[in-house]
Amino acid sequence: MIGHIIQANRLKILLGTACIALASIIGLQIGTDEKRPVRAAPVQVVEEPEDEEAVEIEVADFDMNPRSDYDEVVERPLFHESRRPVVAEEAEPAPDVALSAIRLVGILDMPPTKVVLIESDGSPRIERVPVGEKIGAWSVEEIARDRVILVKGEQRSEIKIKDRAPPPVQDQRPPPRAKNEVASVPPTGAQLGAEVQSKQR
Repeated sequence: MIGHIIQANRLKILLGTACIALASIIGLQIGTDEKRPVRAAPVQVVEEPEDEEAVEIEVADFDMNPRSDYDEVVERPLFHESRRPVVAEEAEPAPDVALSAIRLVGILDMPPTKVVLIESDGSPRIERVPVGEKIGAWSVEEIARDRVILVKGEQRSEIKIKDRAPPPVQDQRPPPRAKNEVASVPPTGAQLGAEVQSKQR
């Protein structure tokens, strides 16, 4: 056992000596690299000969056609199979929505824009309408913190957010019993069996 300990110590001493030797070699290399001067690569300057004549390149004159020559190309849609000019359909006038049918649900203040959330004609669909857009024939002129101002021709109207209270919740519990009323207890299996036997006799 003592031999084993001595052998382990020899191995430690040998490895420690090898580490010290490697560290000293690396230190010498680093020290000598710092003392060497750094040489810059030589730069060669190439001079152009002065006696050659300058070469002139002639460029053909190029005149761009006027833009009006390309109007037909622009009118034809690139990604349509027929490449025929698109005929703009006339926009249908917005259906007139009664002011009483417009309900302001909410206001989204998302700087730099504000948007109103509108329900119209009793539909559950909520529309997002920014300033300048139309709700039927009414145009959104201004959006305040709790109201929207609509304009239709000379008419000007203001709609406020109306909080609708939720419908009252009905109590689902059975009505309370009177003090002298005894709660009916369902019959047990034994009671049902005895009742059936008495009926059979």
